[in-house]
Amino acid sequence: MINLKLQHCHPGLISRSIILTLSLLFLTGCGFHLRAMHPLPHQLSTLYVKTPHKYSYFTKQLKKSLRHVNVNVANTKHAAPYTLEIQRIAFTHNTPTLGTSTQARVYRLHYDMLFQLIKRNGKTVLSPRTISTHSQLTLNRNQLLNTNDELTLIKHEMERRLIDRLFYQLSSNNVKQSLR
Repeated sequence: MINLKLQHCHPGLISRSIILTLSLLFLTGCGFHLRAMHPLPHQLSTLYVKTPHKYSYFTKQLKKSLRHVNVNVANTKHAAPYTLEIQRIAFTHNTPTLGTSTQARVYRLHYDMLFQLIKRNGKTVLSPRTISTHSQLTLNRNQLLNTNDELTLIKHEMERRLIDRLFYQLSSNNVKQSLR
């Protein structure tokens, strides 16, 4: 038996903690998600995803996001009526030169992806398109030791933005008409 002694806790703090916990449980239980994904056309309920880097963080996040919107991600292109082919994905950033010790470093980050949507018979449904996102990171001299961590975090956020923009493209009226 566990004996909890809460006599030293403020009653308002306990009730706020309970309300916060219940609210979070309710939001996660009802399917609340911070990022609004665009619903994909029902014809894309099964997709094969072909990427240049099969095991990259981006590919894993893309497949996870597709599953999140109830898309069956096929293991082979023959098992899916459509292939989402990521032809190129590139992350670049400038390397700022070191100035005086009081100057901030400004990193300009660029991420782009070239993709297309192809039917199983080889017909192109959506011709190759590029999606891009940009960001900027400013670090003062005290923050330089954490540069790699900051770049990784921003890179992952940019990948999530690319995926969101990809879903927007795949849910467009052009794609819906091409799938008919």
